[in-house]
Amino acid sequence: MERLFEQLTILIVEKYISAFLNTAMKHGRLVPYKLKGVRGNFYCLPEWMNENGEIISEMREKIY
Repeated sequence: MERLFEQLTILIVEKYISAFLNTAMKHGRLVPYKLKGVRGNFYCLPEWMNENGEIISEMREKIY
């Protein structure tokens, strides 16, 4: 029973985070960034991106 509660809690938290990320992207507060070979996205602040839509070198060094 305790394991089921943990699984349900994780699902609720994942839904909340997903909704938050989608809203933030919709309003331009976050920008998704796909890194080749990694499942999913990184979420970046707009000021971390250059005019070509690429992540700036300072932030790129933190990811790689």
